[in-house]
Amino acid sequence: MRKLLSLLLIFVFLSILSAGQALQAGRGGRPVEIKRPTAEAADSTSGDCSGGKAGLDGLGHSQPATTYLSGSTMPNFYDSSGESTYSSVTVSALTSTRWKQQKFTTWQSASGPYSALVLRVVLACSNSSSRTGSGNGMCSAQYSTNAGSTWTTLPGLPEYVFGPDLSQTTYSATLSASQNLSQLQVRACYAASLAFDSSATTTTTLQGYDIRTEGTLAGGARSTVTPIEQYPGTGPPHTRPALGTVSPIM
Repeated sequence: MRKLLSLLLIFVFLSILSAGQALQAGRGGRPVEIKRPTAEAADSTSGDCSGGKAGLDGLGHSQPATTYLSGSTMPNFYDSSGESTYSSVTVSALTSTRWKQQKFTTWQSASGPYSALVLRVVLACSNSSSRTGSGNGMCSAQYSTNAGSTWTTLPGLPEYVFGPDLSQTTYSATLSASQNLSQLQVRACYAASLAFDSSATTTTTLQGYDIRTEGTLAGGARSTVTPIEQYPGTGPPHTRPALGTVSPIM
């Protein structure tokens, strides 16, 4: 009987200890929610995201007048599949710089206030020419936090793409945690121009993989995963036995 009582006390002590550890793990991290734009539109405007270089080739030489064309739809750039799908669009140039851009708006609403917010845009860019070394391509992306009044280029995006293609890369910008998502917009720009040979055709291809915000929920928000499921371990989530229940000692 004494042995059974001792085992029971040890079991109760260990259960309380591990339960406390599980609750601490649950409080340790706050959930991050992903939100995306839900609409897109062609943005054929001279207010492009080239940094004023749309009319130049990659070496800074003047090009014939830039022709602005309507961008093409990119539904997989902002769908819920994330980076597992992408939209591919092209623009070609022969005698002048050809420029296209697409704007993404109408963000999904946040479920609550944030303590941190990051914008991520995932894309790739490539350039080809009918004559080797005779053309330039350019891809860029910008964001606006005030419904398109002003624009900022995502950090790390180059203005021109030469030689090696721009592989799939995630470009990020830290936003204010209080940013109104209804005011957030993103525009993707892609252009083709000629550098050395006016008889060659240059084509730029933009691949858009994902546009999203990652917002860390503030306040008392917690993960939907229960504390017991967050308890560290190598096995699958399990149900802890009720306190005070033991198997009889045979």
